[in-house]
Amino acid sequence: MSSRRFNSDGNFGTRSSSSSSKKMKEKKLDGKCFCGRDVVLMESGTITNPNRWFIRCPLWATRDCRYFVWVDELEQGWEGVARCLAKRKFEHCYATPDDGLTLSSGGGNLQASSIMAKKIDKFRVEIRGEIRGIRVMIITVALGVAFCLFYELYLVMKS
Repeated sequence: MSSRRFNSDGNFGTRSSSSSSKKMKEKKLDGKCFCGRDVVLMESGTITNPNRWFIRCPLWATRDCRYFVWVDELEQGWEGVARCLAKRKFEHCYATPDDGLTLSSGGGNLQASSIMAKKIDKFRVEIRGEIRGIRVMIITVALGVAFCLFYELYLVMKS
């Protein structure tokens, strides 16, 4: 299967899919799954549905969300998907000044990337501190060894 991220703010309709429960009938297709994440647009690679496009929760296999819709079963179909993709590309491609990264993603992914960038910066500071401590320890050991050698040399020359 090929995976492509799909985030949208548009409303596609209310048509239900064959593999979703009554949750789907109550939920309008707005680019979010039942657990609130941005949905993922994917192409089917199965024998029964070759090259058929669908939308699902990004955590579909690991969570109990089970959000799944075939694109060709949507009321607005590809027109709605294309409209939302164009809107997303226009609105969500920007650089964030606080972390210095250029991101092309939806709001949830942007927030996760920003949090991850902050964690990486914190980790870098911790690593630099550990490296500095190791350097101090190596210098201390080297000076101790040098002192012992000079003392031995002094004792040998004295006798």
